[in-house]
Amino acid sequence: MNLETKAYQHALSVWQNFHSTTQIPAVDGNLPTRRIAWEDNQDRILRALPPIERTPSAIGLFVRNARMWSTDRKRGFLAEFVPSPPPVVGELLKAAAMGEVIRPRKLPVTLEEFPSRIWQRALASRSPERLVGASYLACHAMARLLERHRHDADLRILMPFWDSAGDLPCLLDLAALPPAGTQHLKNRILERLMEKLRSGDFQPSLKDMESIKTWVLGKSAEGPSFVETLASEAKETAAQRIKNGSLRLPYDTRRLGRLMFRLGFRRHSYHCAKALGESPWKNGWQHQVVSAEFYSRILRRVHQGADTWMSDPALACSSITIPLWLTDGVERVSSLSSLFFRAAECPWMFPRLQHIYQWHLALAGKQEALREIAQFTPDLAAGLSETPEQG
Repeated sequence: MNLETKAYQHALSVWQNFHSTTQIPAVDGNLPTRRIAWEDNQDRILRALPPIERTPSAIGLFVRNARMWSTDRKRGFLAEFVPSPPPVVGELLKAAAMGEVIRPRKLPVTLEEFPSRIWQRALASRSPERLVGASYLACHAMARLLERHRHDADLRILMPFWDSAGDLPCLLDLAALPPAGTQHLKNRILERLMEKLRSGDFQPSLKDMESIKTWVLGKSAEGPSFVETLASEAKETAAQRIKNGSLRLPYDTRRLGRLMFRLGFRRHSYHCAKALGESPWKNGWQHQVVSAEFYSRILRRVHQGADTWMSDPALACSSITIPLWLTDGVERVSSLSSLFFRAAECPWMFPRLQHIYQWHLALAGKQEALREIAQFTPDLAAGLSETPEQG
């Protein structure tokens, strides 16, 4: 077996083990939501998290709920999950234990998806106010990460690009984001999507098909007219809400906002988010109401820190970096293999990056590895492997 295949299998195994742990029926009914604290199984859920994500999630849970806990409960919780906090965090925990921490009226905007990344930034600032906001954000972030897969008992339907409007196949990333010089690979991806359509594994609505056409053709000669049509819809939805105080098609608007974000049209995504009246954190960072200029500055900073975004597991599989893996056509099998062998640090790496890994294997001509992957995970195969006759 190839080294690249072993890395892929390792990441899949880590994900399957983590997934099964958080799918325990007794736990599933008590997973956190944005409004309800973890109840009977909160400790067991925290123990299932990778260590780097466990501490900030536990701090957020404690800050939110310590005022309702008994003294023994608080003491035991901190002894297990936050045994040696730095002084600035210790002060926050002490205040929370005494019921002196007030929930921020407005949570800060963050483009980070994982508690570890949110907490690292706040901790570096040493600002007590920022730590309070980050603790709440960390708890919300972990709730969303768990919610994204807790109902997916079948690993075949893993979708890394998800929100409450529903899922779109991750293969669409591979059809839309890579540069034009990789059209021969894109054609295989599109054929794989057609196979899913014919088999019934993917059943898009007419509105979905409009979005998919725009997604795939967004950078082609036909793209601008499709994009402009959707951009006009985004503007109209915002105007409709302002005029009528309601929105006729919130599902389509959310899907449209997500599509505009992925295509890079932040201004139009902003219109959709405003039309829905969504807060910066309510339904995931892809709907955060930040300006196109602000987002572009953040993306440039992420891209400039090449060593970080390709080596930090939580950043490497964040939605903000997925386009960076695909848009320049550079083969990065080595970086991805190293990350996949570190999947225990971030189990979400496999569903977020497995299709991108296959893409880079194809760029590198690693056909043997692709055929091995297609053999033991046929439902997740991206259609990039060739038969010996094709090669």
